Amino acid sequence: MAAKILVVDDEPTMQVLVQKSFRRKIRKGELEFLFANNGVEALAQIDAHPDVDVMLTDINMPRMDGLTLLDHLSKRGSPTPKTVVISAYGDFGNIRTAMNRGAFDFLTKPINFDDLEITLERTLDHVVQLRERNEALRKSEANNRAMLMAIPDLLIRINREGVYQELRNTEQVRLYDREKTVVGNRIQDVLPPDLAAQWLAMAQAALATGELQLHEYALEIEGELQYEESRIVVTGEDEVLIMVRDISDRKQAEVALNAAKELAETANRAKSAFLASMSHELRTPLNAILGFSQLLGGDQSLSLDQRENLLTIKRSGEHLLSLINDILAMSKLEAGQIKVNLAPLDLHNLIESVYEMHRPKAQKKGLNLHLEISETLTPAVRSDDSKLRQIFSNLIGNAIKFTDVGRVVIRVNGEPDPQDSSRQLLELTVEDTGPGIESDEINLLFEPFVQSSNGHKSTEGTGLGLSISREYVQLLGGEIHVDSEVNQGSQFTVVLPLEVCGMETVAIASPDILATDIPADLQIEESTEDNIHLETLLTLEDLAGLPLPWLTQLHQAALTIDHQVILELLTEIPASHHGLGGKINKLIDNFRFDLILETLHDCDPERF
Repeated sequence: MAAKILVVDDEPTMQVLVQKSFRRKIRKGELEFLFANNGVEALAQIDAHPDVDVMLTDINMPRMDGLTLLDHLSKRGSPTPKTVVISAYGDFGNIRTAMNRGAFDFLTKPINFDDLEITLERTLDHVVQLRERNEALRKSEANNRAMLMAIPDLLIRINREGVYQELRNTEQVRLYDREKTVVGNRIQDVLPPDLAAQWLAMAQAALATGELQLHEYALEIEGELQYEESRIVVTGEDEVLIMVRDISDRKQAEVALNAAKELAETANRAKSAFLASMSHELRTPLNAILGFSQLLGGDQSLSLDQRENLLTIKRSGEHLLSLINDILAMSKLEAGQIKVNLAPLDLHNLIESVYEMHRPKAQKKGLNLHLEISETLTPAVRSDDSKLRQIFSNLIGNAIKFTDVGRVVIRVNGEPDPQDSSRQLLELTVEDTGPGIESDEINLLFEPFVQSSNGHKSTEGTGLGLSISREYVQLLGGEIHVDSEVNQGSQFTVVLPLEVCGMETVAIASPDILATDIPADLQIEESTEDNIHLETLLTLEDLAGLPLPWLTQLHQAALTIDHQVILELLTEIPASHHGLGGKINKLIDNFRFDLILETLHDCDPERF
């Protein structure tokens, strides 16, 4: 497209000279010339051709000279062509005036057309650059306007005194007072006093620090409570931009979420209360089932069939007890009621006792249960005995349960903790030759009440063992991992940091604790309560000095598995026998009425 050049000069020869000098560019369509004899005609040409790029004008002309022409053009709001003025050599006063009125360049007479060509090229280059910048600016402004219109926020620009300078998107947001929310008014005269004062304070803070200011508040508009969020940023020396967003939907969602959370917590508390109540209701008949099965087991007059039937009753009761304990443990974990009880313990003894518990079941299935304890494992440590036992027992029990052929290997290693010289890292690995676990099921293993496909095939358990184990491992600050390959087997690894202590601080368990005639499930439950072994819990010293009638009632209640009477007797224990009630309560919770009877018998063999 040809560049348009307007030549304003009252000399008739000027038009001819220009056309001859630029005839090649005119023929090629690079330049197009328009002509005027004075300023009046020049203004008419510009009105007729608003796309004129450059104006070449003489200063001294009839009717309207060049300086007056420039003055008229400067008063126009629309874009005007870049001007090159022509004046007599030495007329620097008029040239200076022309440059002050907006002229881009100048030439002196007589005109050198080579200089004219160079000047026009330079001026046209500037026009092109300016046009490109203006176009880019126009597009940028258009994009900014589009983005501002797309923003759902009300945009308010105010000065330091709180006077509205600009308002955008007022039609998209409900206003507190639409008639007063106009440029020139003060926010103090429009908004409630408290909100106006807060906005002004935050505007002052933003201007002082240059930091974004955030504010949430509630505003009653048209009888409805509307929640808004204001963000205030500095946009000028004494101006800030306030972006106001309606967050009523978010606030309502938060209210609904909090209500749902409270409802869920209430339901969870009700569930915990229900489980605790059901635990008591279920444990009461189990007292009789397990207690009488223990007592009848010592009756030498029973036939072999009766003994086998009694053993079935006992095992079924113990299995039910295990299920109840798992559900209650999971409920306590969910409620955050499980605490870590650290105490000195013999790690070797603990591991071997759990191993011995499970060895009969492995032998019954024809499995090779192998235990390897590293020489680097420090035996004397401080940890939670009951939780360690349940972690180890769950992993070993699962391996035996799901392995039908082959072996189960237990490896226990200990290494110094590189982050704490007073601790060692215990690594327990339980490896089996079972069916393995599908890769897409591994992530579900530790979820409560979720079982793998192999778990569904088993008629044992609740699907809580691994979930409880993971929670206990995390409570003790450790990690648990699983590697498995279908038809090859699985390997569970637990890494736990344990505080090392002196062997002299450890109360080493007596050998008879490893008795294998106590069913594994029941023995696990006994060890999950605390670190005290039930067989040695109640002593003759505990019963010394108690009234004979009270001891007689306790003997009768333990003999008949009368849980309620025992609880009533516990309330009558004198203060001098502090701790006795807790011991007896622990025994009846674990259905060891036989231990109460044995201690009473040792106290007075002839009477009891």
